[in-house]
Amino acid sequence: MIALARLSRRLLLVGVALLAALPALAQEKPIRIGVLYDLSGPFAAAGSVASSIGAQIAIDLTNERGGVFGKYKIEAVNADSQSKADVAINEAERLISQEHVDIILGIYASAAAVPLASKVEEQKKILWITTAVATAVVKDKNLKYVFRAQIHSDQYGQASAGFLAEHAKAKLGVEPKDLKVAIIYEDGPSTAPGSPRRASASPRKRASKSSSRRLIRRARPISPPSSPS
Repeated sequence: MIALARLSRRLLLVGVALLAALPALAQEKPIRIGVLYDLSGPFAAAGSVASSIGAQIAIDLTNERGGVFGKYKIEAVNADSQSKADVAINEAERLISQEHVDIILGIYASAAAVPLASKVEEQKKILWITTAVATAVVKDKNLKYVFRAQIHSDQYGQASAGFLAEHAKAKLGVEPKDLKVAIIYEDGPSTAPGSPRRASASPRKRASKSSSRRLIRRARPISPPSSPS
């Protein structure tokens, strides 16, 4: 409930920003939001569908309270990016040009978030990323229409390295500077860009001395087990 309350408050803040950017918005006209998540494909069950459900709950809560400022109801236009970056870009274009949405909300995969951020920024539409965490999405880009309120991937790396540095001696009997870490990750578009830097993301001197070895396994499709004959 705390997370939903925060999401609902963020919807209100996005609505406020939108109203400031669109002063001619009629009072009776709803705020149309494109809700773009991977509703099919491998990312769907990985958490994208759950994210879309949470977004819809937050929208419903906002509307039950009268909408943004108690006046402007939110109208969700759902779209499926199918766990494919190119489909996400095409769906975003459709939401903007055909559905005439004021905001695009969602984006589960960082592989889609990176090109989408540039695309939506060019069109001066608001993109509110709720899930994708790759640092590369917004770092050093000075984006004015793209927002992301949650933790990014470098911070995961910093937290992981800091945790190891803090507990290596007591739990493993190894000095942090002598600790070797194997980082195993899928070499897919959503994980590979952020994973290598996680080994050295921490600015702490004690953690940065830890050596690391990357073991990259080629991603393979996962098939359901066959039924016993």
